[in-house]
Amino acid sequence: MSKSQWRCPSSLGKQFTRDSARKFLTPINSVFTLRLVFRGQPKDSISVAINSKSISDPSILIVGHAVAPSRRPVVQRVKRVAEGLQLNGWRVTVLTMKPPYTRPNDRVEAQPSTFELIRTHAWAPRVLLRDAIRRCRRPTNSAGGTEQPSSSGSVKRSGIIRSFLRPPARKIRSAMERFEFPDEYIGWLPFALAATRKRNFDIVFATIPWATSGIVGHAIARRHGSHFVLDYRDPWYEKMRIRRPHFDDAMLKRHQDRENLLLRDASMVFAMTPTIADWLNARGCAAVEIMTNSFEETEDVQRYASDANPAFPFRVVYAGSLAYGRSLRPIMEAVRSQRDRWPPSRVRIVHAGDGSDATLADARSLEVEEWLEDHGAVDRQTALELIHGATVAVVIVSSDYDYAYPSKLFDAIGKSPVLLLGPPDCDAGKFVERHQLGWAVSPGDQTRIAQVLDAAFCGNVPKPVNLDALKTRNVMGRLDSRLRSLLATHRSPAKQSSNC
Repeated sequence: MSKSQWRCPSSLGKQFTRDSARKFLTPINSVFTLRLVFRGQPKDSISVAINSKSISDPSILIVGHAVAPSRRPVVQRVKRVAEGLQLNGWRVTVLTMKPPYTRPNDRVEAQPSTFELIRTHAWAPRVLLRDAIRRCRRPTNSAGGTEQPSSSGSVKRSGIIRSFLRPPARKIRSAMERFEFPDEYIGWLPFALAATRKRNFDIVFATIPWATSGIVGHAIARRHGSHFVLDYRDPWYEKMRIRRPHFDDAMLKRHQDRENLLLRDASMVFAMTPTIADWLNARGCAAVEIMTNSFEETEDVQRYASDANPAFPFRVVYAGSLAYGRSLRPIMEAVRSQRDRWPPSRVRIVHAGDGSDATLADARSLEVEEWLEDHGAVDRQTALELIHGATVAVVIVSSDYDYAYPSKLFDAIGKSPVLLLGPPDCDAGKFVERHQLGWAVSPGDQTRIAQVLDAAFCGNVPKPVNLDALKTRNVMGRLDSRLRSLLATHRSPAKQSSNC
C-alpha cells in the first residue's frame, strides 16, 4: 500500500485515499470553524491577502442567497454587480444556494451566467417546511406561482387550512427564530465554507438581506484574509426592531452585537437608500456610501415622455408581490370614482404576481371586477413586458418599508411613468420626485390618485432627469473605482514590489 493510501478497519471493508477522506471531512471541519468565526477578532488582526494576479485583474466573491431562477429581489442586485464588475476586468465568482432554498422560482429556464457560479446546499428545515406547506395548499402554474382558485369553495377551504395552521406555525417560528440565529438560512454557513475552502479572493462582497449572507461573507473573508465589503439593500438590526415586535431586548441586542462585529471588520459599506446609510453611520462604522440599484439603458429611454397619444385601453400595471400589507385597493377606488369616464374598454387594472385571491376579493367588493386583468404569478420576462407596455407602472411601498427602494421601481425607469403609492416622505417617493420618474402619492389620497391617472391618460407625464447617474454602466463604474481604490490603499510597498 502506498503512503497516500490507508485502510479502514476491516468492518468497513473499503479502501480510501487521503483526498477522499478529506472531501468527506471538509463540511465537518467547517462546522468546527463556526466557533472561531462567531467569536470574532479585532479588525487590526485581520491580514489582507493579495492574490498573485496584478491589481488590474482582481478577484471578487459575491455572496448572495439567491440568483436566477429565483424571483427574490436580491437576484437583480447580484446579477448587475457581477456582470458590471466582470465588464470592468474583475474575475467574478458568485456564491449562492441551490434553487430549492430560494423559492419562489421561475420555471422558465434562466440564461447561463457569464460569471463563475457556486451553488451549495444548506441546512434550512424551516424554509423547506414552509415551502412544502405552500405547495400542498394549492398547485402551481407554469410560472412557478400559485394558480387562481377555480371556485369560491376552494377559496374557503384554503382559508380554513390557513386559519388552522397559523397558530402552531407562529409558535414554531418563534422557537426556531431563537435557534436559527440570525435567520433560517444560517445552516448555509458550513456548506459555503466547504465550497470555498481552497479559493482565494481579493474582496468578498456580501449583500444583505438575509443576514446570513453577511455572516457567510465575513467568515470567508476572515479565513482567507480578504477585504470584506458589506452591501445593504435592507437594514439588519433596525429591521428586526421594526418587524419583530415580539423580540425581547436580549434578542435584539444579540442581533445588534453580531451586526456590529461585521461592521467593525468591514473595509467598505454600501447602502441602497439614504435612510439605511443614516442608520449605519449612527452606529459608528466605516463611512457608508449610497449605491442604488440601476437600470439597463436602451433606445426606448424616455420614449413615453413625448407620447401624447397613448393607445386604448390605458393599462395601469402592477407586477409584483402584494405581501407586507400592499394592496391595489387605492387604484381600484380611484377607478371606481371615475367609472363613468373610464369604462372597462378604456382602462384596465393589470395585476401580475402573488396575491390574486385578495386582489379579486377587493375588485368584487368595489364592483370593479370588469376592469381587472389578473395574470397571477408570472416569470420575470413576462412581468417586464407588462411593465414596459404600461400607461402607468404602479409601485407600492408599505409603511414598514418606507426606507426601501422597491426593485420594480428600477424596472420601470425609462420605459413607463411611475405612480408610487407609499407613506409621505418615504425614500422611494423622494427618489421618484428627484428624478421626475412620475408621481409619489399617499395611498389614502383617492382624489390625487385619480388626478394622476387622468394626467397619465392624457399624456401629461413628467420628463425624467439625471438618468445618467442611474444607468448600470455608470453605477458599476463607480463601484469598480471604489473597490480598486480599496485594494490600492491597503497594499503595502513590500507586497506591491513582490507581487504577492
